Amino acid sequence: MALQIRLTRADLLPIVAAACVAWGIGVEHVHATSEPTPSLEAPSEAQRAVIRAAAGAPSRKRHVPGVLEWLPSVGGDKWFDNYLKTYGPPQTKCVVKFQGDDVSAASLGHYYLRHPVRGGRLVVEPECFVLATDAVPVDELAKRNPTIVAQKALVNWDAYLVTGADRYRARFLEHADALLATQQDGRWDWRIDIPTRGLKAPWISGLTQSQGISVLLRAHQLTGEVAYLDAATVALKWLHKPLARGGVAIRTPAGIWYEEYPNAEQPSHVLNGHIWALFGIWDYFRVTRDPKAARMFRRGVDLLKTEIANFDVGYWVVYDQLNRVDMVNGFYMNFIIEQLKALHAITGDTAFERLARKWTGYQQRHTLFARMAFDEYRKATEAKSDKRQ
Repeated sequence: MALQIRLTRADLLPIVAAACVAWGIGVEHVHATSEPTPSLEAPSEAQRAVIRAAAGAPSRKRHVPGVLEWLPSVGGDKWFDNYLKTYGPPQTKCVVKFQGDDVSAASLGHYYLRHPVRGGRLVVEPECFVLATDAVPVDELAKRNPTIVAQKALVNWDAYLVTGADRYRARFLEHADALLATQQDGRWDWRIDIPTRGLKAPWISGLTQSQGISVLLRAHQLTGEVAYLDAATVALKWLHKPLARGGVAIRTPAGIWYEEYPNAEQPSHVLNGHIWALFGIWDYFRVTRDPKAARMFRRGVDLLKTEIANFDVGYWVVYDQLNRVDMVNGFYMNFIIEQLKALHAITGDTAFERLARKWTGYQQRHTLFARMAFDEYRKATEAKSDKRQ
């Protein structure tokens, strides 16, 4: 099928065509028209000269400007608009970042990724539910979604450290107590099935166990209550246990992977979930100096360094290793990059810093992002065409 790109603004023709040159798409398929119908003429020779000038010589390595602005105008029944909303840079202040906090002291401060601070307060938009009052009692919410309770606790903790306000301290401890009360033998069980992951209730998540540990350790240091530390210790054991024994660890000669969705028959290796697990293990080591926790962390980092290249598809990052076309959205891309920055601060390993820069480049190099979007649009267009035939 001949690919036809129709533009309603002729002034965008050189920009679009320049990108097409970068993608290896013939410029004879790029047209400018004020008509919504596809009966179009090819660019004139004068227009082709403008196209070639806009594209520039390959050695100049010039980025095509304004790609994010012109993509929605290309067509596709608002398909590009939706695609950009999914994969474009996050447009909300819910974005969390590594803020350069101390990541080695025995006294735990801010969590590794957090909201920015401006004017002595945490910048959190209303849509960032984590500071909101729960419509569901916290104890009940902890039974339904323990991860959300842990995340709400950590944001309230950060808000307390920034403001010193008693209300944030109280909310933090309320959520910590809910995690303490709903923990069973060190586990925070999920009570729902996830057929797409092959999981039947009850099951545990490396992400939940880790962030629960981070909350309990901070509650212990804040109050001095040993019960929080004891609960964190038994929670860590489930991170260490292999999948075959109900835990979340996959052990290999190259290291250990901590599964967010533990399925021994279908291990998924979710990237962000494994890194979150490392943060909880590292918190435990910081507080206790337990050599077992140090080994768990080190072996997790070892396998991460071995496998992380498998998540890189050359222009973006995939969510896990089960589906090579399931790319993370813009929000996930942002905080995974921030996770890598935090790992660099913890380990001193410049490989994480280099990868963070590389993936940040994927966000900033619009031609790479546009190529991904365009390829997906082409697939969608061809699929629609096949259905009509």
